[in-house]
Amino acid sequence: MWKLVRLHKGKIHLSSREQHGSEVKVTFPKGKEIYKNARQALPSAGTPYLAEARVPEASFETQRPNNLASRQRILIVEDNDELRHYLQQTLSEEYTVRTCTNGKEALDVVEEYKPDLILSDIMMPVMRGDELCAAIKNNIQTSHIPVILLTALTDEKEVMEGLRTGADEYILKPFHTGILKANIHNMLVNRALLRNKYASLEPTEDNDHLQATSELDRRFMADVKKASKKT
Repeated sequence: MWKLVRLHKGKIHLSSREQHGSEVKVTFPKGKEIYKNARQALPSAGTPYLAEARVPEASFETQRPNNLASRQRILIVEDNDELRHYLQQTLSEEYTVRTCTNGKEALDVVEEYKPDLILSDIMMPVMRGDELCAAIKNNIQTSHIPVILLTALTDEKEVMEGLRTGADEYILKPFHTGILKANIHNMLVNRALLRNKYASLEPTEDNDHLQATSELDRRFMADVKKASKKT
């Protein structure tokens, strides 16, 4: 934010009182004379959550299915209305998208919606994104769903805490739309490859080395083996 204010010759004033909150005031000079050496940029459809750089979509994009029923499902969990609507609009070009405003709401719909991927902010009311991720990863019915945490928190400790909840990816704001879409695409492709690989294997002891790393995955594979012996 301060870079934009500085570019426009503005000033930022901060006042804070303990237990009373903080006030941030941004002022800009009046008139156009001060910008006589500047070059006016053309209007764009940008959003403050996106960095300026772009990644060529052709590097990761595949043919989009015309049949909505065959599209993969993404659940977006974000309490900021502007960003939630932007993500929904952007990802709806390729996926079936459903949105929630907090983790608790997402937990209430995830088993019914059965998303192929969850994209969640961390700082939200009612239930945080990292709490949602932990609940998803500790439920054998949903632990297979990849979770991408999207947040403005840049502290290394916060990042590590998010990853310890079982998050598959951690993306910081501001983010590149192309990079976000590439991450989602690659994650979904890799999950599909794993499903096909496991589906082609006989559930025997010889395949123990292919079991996933979580305890829930080991329990799941053990249940598959037991069921196969009964048939």
